[in-house]
Amino acid sequence: MTPFEVPMFESPFRRYSADEADRFARRTGWIDDKGVFDPDGGIIQSKMLDWLKDCELITMQSPDWGDVMGAWVLNSATNRLTRLDGSSGPIHATNAKVGIQLNSENVISYLGYFCTFVHGDEGMFGLVGSDSESILPPGWPKGKYAEFLKPAKLVKEGDDGFHVEASVFYSDAVFWSHFLVKRDGMCEMLDDEPQAAELGMKIPTRLKFEEIPVEAAEEPAQPDA
Repeated sequence: MTPFEVPMFESPFRRYSADEADRFARRTGWIDDKGVFDPDGGIIQSKMLDWLKDCELITMQSPDWGDVMGAWVLNSATNRLTRLDGSSGPIHATNAKVGIQLNSENVISYLGYFCTFVHGDEGMFGLVGSDSESILPPGWPKGKYAEFLKPAKLVKEGDDGFHVEASVFYSDAVFWSHFLVKRDGMCEMLDDEPQAAELGMKIPTRLKFEEIPVEAAEEPAQPDA
């Protein structure tokens, strides 16, 4: 099993020891009443979040879960554990409660985090800066669409927040998108230009065991801000 990587994170996760994984799995218990962590081959890892004091992102993968992954934010100051379920509510609630601190150094990592854990009807809004991104679907034809994958970049910082351009893999298409990341953590997609569509593959990551409805749409869905 390959450890999950969040796009645009500059430093790696720390993998839990067997004892740490056991304690955390006991705390979370059954996920959606359908999956329980298997310590034989499962992976639990964490990374401190630069924009939230005393908070770390924790991800959980288990070999029999298929494309489902558990994700939480742990506030070590309060021991509060918040599950990230694909909706924007848990992220915004944590941002407001803890007090988000965004700046030009961490905003791209934050956008990668936000797009990874806030899903549309057809799954993740994956920021893909190159052919080497580990979230790309199995069977991705390396090199074929490389020209459409560009590293995210901060193009402007103003009173309204941070303007970021990034290539986004959503559903079975790649878009070149312009985001406004507000200082309170709200994210808005201001514009998007389709670069490659009907690729016949999607990012295979879900945050809940319930099925995500897949419906054809004429326009790409927007991140739930």
